Formats: sequence, structure tokens, C-alpha cells
Amino acid sequence: MMILLASLLASILGLSSALGTTENVRATWIDRSQVANEADMRRIVESLHTLGVNRLYMDAWHNGVVYFPSPTMISAVGQQGVDDKKPLILWGAKYAHQYNISVYAWMQYGYIAGYKNGTAFLGYARRKGWVLEKPFMQHFWWMDPRTEATEFLGRISREAAATGADGIQVDDHFGCPNDYSLCSLAVVLDATQRFRKIIGNVTALSLSPWTMPYAKGTFFLDWPMLAKAGLFQEVVPQFYAMGIDEFNAQFRNNEKFLADYPTVRERHMVGISCQDDNGRLVPWQVIVNSLRTAYTHRYGVTIWHVDGILKTYYANFKAIWGKKTSDWE
Repeated sequence: MMILLASLLASILGLSSALGTTENVRATWIDRSQVANEADMRRIVESLHTLGVNRLYMDAWHNGVVYFPSPTMISAVGQQGVDDKKPLILWGAKYAHQYNISVYAWMQYGYIAGYKNGTAFLGYARRKGWVLEKPFMQHFWWMDPRTEATEFLGRISREAAATGADGIQVDDHFGCPNDYSLCSLAVVLDATQRFRKIIGNVTALSLSPWTMPYAKGTFFLDWPMLAKAGLFQEVVPQFYAMGIDEFNAQFRNNEKFLADYPTVRERHMVGISCQDDNGRLVPWQVIVNSLRTAYTHRYGVTIWHVDGILKTYYANFKAIWGKKTSDWE
């Protein structure tokens, strides 16, 4: 009897380690351009609450400007580096916390100092010697993670958390593109360790990279290894696909890499897009398939982006969230 019980317990533990445990997280990304003012933020938060959304990844660092009070940025470039007319983290925390919705400061630009001509911060970073010679993809000026740029990002991220954010999120822009010969897995690991040291262990740190193996091959973001090392508390890979077969292939490949990282699987979520970079809408049936797959594996989901939930597919999300997945259409 004891042997049978032990065998059953082992089977249960084996099953739980093969699935995620983030299934109760329902999140979305909010870009700075999607919030007009404080009243708009309140409306957005209230609308998301009615749909059961319980986490917001709020744009906080975009093209050399931060959207929260930052002494570090003021010291670097003055008021030009802080949009005090749109303190998104303050607004987000103010209204989201009323509904027990967590807010993560999404440091969207990561190591990108500026886009095209950039802002005052791009000039500052160049004078510091942080900016690499050639732009990434012709327009994005990347900073060298080996420099003090990493510590600077750590300090402004810590200030975002102090403003009321429940956590910090970085994405693929926190990596180092393979276009640059200086980039490597070792460079990214060292930079992440330094960044983590600056923000401290109290602040939850989330990473939203590309899926494996592309994240590792393109940006040297070996996120299963980084998460296993305790540098990130969660990972939200971007499963952005226009078709069901494309999503399923991405998911299968990603699961292969997770097989050896059961503890990372427990902190794994699925990023799902409602439109591609060119503005083409992802068909609703592709989104439903993605949601169903995530929930079957007990993974939480994050939707790119808030307009996809509240505008493009509002009626669709309202119709399915709250139902069993078997009842979805």
C-alpha cells in the first residue's frame, strides 16, 4: 500500500513539474501611446478589471524618456528625459491597485538609447561612450551592455519600482543582437547579474523574450538558463503568429527547450499577439487556439496589446473569458 501511495505521489509530482503554475495570470501590455490622460487610464483599468485581467505591463522606458519620477534621468538629461505630464506608472498603480491588479514597469527600450535621431538621452549616452557605432536594423541605437549603461538601466528601473510598480519587465531589447561581434551569452549573463544586483532581490523581475531557440540565437538571451539561475522570476515568451500551424510549431519548439527546466516551466507564461508589426490583425481563431494551448499547459497569458482586448476583439474576449475552454468558440 505504501509503495502504491509513493508511486501515485511521484506521478502527481511529475505531472505538476511538467506543467506551468501561472495559469491564473491574465495580463496585457500597455504602450504609452494608448493612454491619453489619467481619466483614460482609469477607464482602461476598470474595463480590464471587468474581463478578469489581473496584471498590466505598463510602458515605462521608451526612446530615451521615462514615464515615472526619476532623479537619475533628471540628473542625466534634465526634464527632457521625464514625461511628467504622463506618469504612467503612478497612474497605473493608483487605479490598478484598487482592483488588486498588479503593475509591472515595462522597460520597453532596454538597451536601445534611441530610435533614429532619438532624444536628449541618445546624445548623453553617446558622450558616455555607451552607444555602439552602427544602429541595429538601421534605426535603433543599441548600448553596449558591458558599459555603465547597465547600471544606469538598473537605477531607473529601481526608481520605477519605488514609484509603485509591483515588478519590472524587460524584453528582447535587454539582450545583445548577434549583429555585433562583442555580443555573447557571457556578456548577457554578466549584464543581467549586474542589473539584478542594482534593482535588488525584492523587486520581481520579468523577461519577455522571443521563443527558444530564436531568443538565444538572435539576442543571446538563453532565458531558460537565466531563469533557472534565479535572475528572473518569470518569463513571458512572445508567441506571435499569424496562423495556427505557425503558433503550434513555435510552441512545440519552445516546449522542447523547457523539458530540462521544470522550475522555469512553473514561471512560464505565453505572450499572444492580436496584430503583427505591420498592423495586420491576427485571426480570432488563431488567438483562441493560442489561449487554449496555454491554459491546457497551465500557463498564464499576456495579450499584445491592450487595444486588442478593449477595441479589436472586445466582444470576443468578453464572450470566452470566464468560461471553460471546452465552451469556447
